[in-house]
Amino acid sequence: MSGKYRILHTSFWNEDPDMYELTPEQKYFYIYILTGPQTKQCGISKFSIKIAAHQTGYNTDTISKLINLFQEEFGKIKYNPGTKELAVKNWARWNYQGKNPKVEICIQKELLLVKDQELIKYVWREKYEDEEFIKPPRDNGKDELRELQNKSIKLIFEHWKKTMKHPKAILSEERKKKIRARLNDGFSFNQCIKAINGCAGSSYHMGNNDGKTVYDSIDLIFRNASKIESFINKDKKKTLVGSIAGKAREDNYDWKGEYGEE
Repeated sequence: MSGKYRILHTSFWNEDPDMYELTPEQKYFYIYILTGPQTKQCGISKFSIKIAAHQTGYNTDTISKLINLFQEEFGKIKYNPGTKELAVKNWARWNYQGKNPKVEICIQKELLLVKDQELIKYVWREKYEDEEFIKPPRDNGKDELRELQNKSIKLIFEHWKKTMKHPKAILSEERKKKIRARLNDGFSFNQCIKAINGCAGSSYHMGNNDGKTVYDSIDLIFRNASKIESFINKDKKKTLVGSIAGKAREDNYDWKGEYGEE
């Protein structure tokens, strides 16, 4: 999933002088390449002219002409027809969220999948040499993927410590192994977070049982695929009930997720 939301700051309409010169059709296309379902957090995404035509209502010729216009005349995008990747020049300006570690991990993972490395420099030109996570992959990205997984494990463990109120807990090799195994199974960072929340939201696991015993260990939550799925489902049920109650209490319901994208 590339994301549930995309940021379009109000200053977008007046800080870019070209916005005053664009036609309504061109503005619509610009908004589409910034917020469409194909977009990625890194600002470089797979782009299908046929799909874009279907989603915008334009025909394929119009989409092709707009791509050429925004690339050659306006200098706002670069499109590689060979890899079918489209990069938005000012993406970092409108969407980069600084040192948010969760967003950083998402960007790192996406950049490792970019085929045209020149597009990375195009979008992140001011940060390319400075930001560690924007450097091109080496060894087919295996080292970077391992680093990203290690960062994910640390963040997951820190969330567990905070949620379960174990501030002095140590990220031992055994705990790392359990979390890594579930990530290797294909569970996402967000799903691991949800599993922890699901356990924390279970009265039985929090001590409301015959033995008055708390069952909140990393070993339990991440024991195997079935166990983590059961806790993810507990979090889903809790979220559903909470969202229904929240919408009943107020019209202005906050849909913002704590951990961004899956």
